[in-house]
Amino acid sequence: MCYVLPVLHEEAPDRLGKAKHQPVGSRCFETISKRRRPIRDVILSGGDPLLLSDDILHDLLTGLRKISHVEIIRIHTRTPVVLPARVTATLCRLLRKFHPLFINTHFNHPTEITPQSSEACSMLADAGIPLGNQTVLLRGVNR
Repeated sequence: MCYVLPVLHEEAPDRLGKAKHQPVGSRCFETISKRRRPIRDVILSGGDPLLLSDDILHDLLTGLRKISHVEIIRIHTRTPVVLPARVTATLCRLLRKFHPLFINTHFNHPTEITPQSSEACSMLADAGIPLGNQTVLLRGVNR
């Protein structure tokens, strides 16, 4: 079973009715961990998870890894395409800690493969992260 995890900050009212910040993903972690049918494959998607800060991304991945039946984490992202500079040695070290972790990029046309995006993908692959690609078919652009 595959589960898509929304990447959102969560707010919960405290006893006085004021919003109180909860750790990112806490309700999602609870939902995933208490399912009758275990969820083994989680996708971080929606917006772009690699645009989150390293700290928030670390918290999300740590929370997911604490759930015993989550075996695979996949991140779907266009960051290597549109902001390859975000893929740093620090980010790669962070992601490497959470194997097995897979990244699906979203290159839609060969012209999106630049020296910078190629280097970003190489850095991720060198960190031991398997890469895939998912392409949206766009009339007049790539089909």
